[in-house]
Amino acid sequence: MRNEEKSVFALLKEGLESTLERVKTKRPLRVTQVDIPDPPPVYSSQDVVRLRARLNMSQSAFAALLAVSRRAVEKWEQGERHPASGSARLMQFIEHPGLLDQFAPREAEPAPRIRSAGTRHAR
Repeated sequence: MRNEEKSVFALLKEGLESTLERVKTKRPLRVTQVDIPDPPPVYSSQDVVRLRARLNMSQSAFAALLAVSRRAVEKWEQGERHPASGSARLMQFIEHPGLLDQFAPREAEPAPRIRSAGTRHAR
C-alpha cells in the first residue's frame, strides 16, 4: 500500500513498530552530519532597495520572485518591517549564489525553465 493510501493510524503504527524494532535489536539510527548555516542577515530598507535595483525589478516582480506580497516589499523598503527569515534567506542566496554550493553541493544541471505568471498550461 502506498503512503497516500494509508491512514494516519497505519502510518503511526508503522513508525512505532519500526522504533520498537530498533530498540529491540539495538540498531542505531542513521545520522547524517549537516552543516547548518548561520541565520540570514537582517535586511534594512536600504538593503532591500539596493538588491531590487541591482536586479532591475519592480516591487511587484521582486515580490513575485520572493513569493511575498508587493505590500510586504513596500513596507520593507519604507522601513516599517523587515523581511522574515525565509525571505531574508532567499535574498541572501540571490546576493551570494555561491553560498548554495557551500551547503548543498550538487552536480551541474541545466537551469530550470521558468514560466511567466501569465502563462497557463493545459492539463
